[in-house]
Amino acid sequence: MINGASLYFSSTAHENMGGLDIFETHEQEGRWSAPMNMNAPINTPHDDFSMVLDSTTEGGYLSSNRDSLDQVYVFWANEPIFYVEGVVFDEEPVPAERRR
Repeated sequence: MINGASLYFSSTAHENMGGLDIFETHEQEGRWSAPMNMNAPINTPHDDFSMVLDSTTEGGYLSSNRDSLDQVYVFWANEPIFYVEGVVFDEEPVPAERRR
């Protein structure tokens, strides 16, 4: 499936998670870039194939036999949530009014 300048395809000929995996490649100056494995949760150790993006390109559908039967699955992208934990060291103490 081609979406803009991206091509999505399934193959066992590239480094994969097992069975068919879905890959993405981009056209760059008339050539296709090295295929990039879409990895989990798009791909599984089973056959994953026939990915189609919706009009937002933030979700879509794919076919897979991850439950031992070819089925269509829906997927969507969520905004990432990041948590940072650690200790900050400074040469001078942080004033109380700047501490939380």
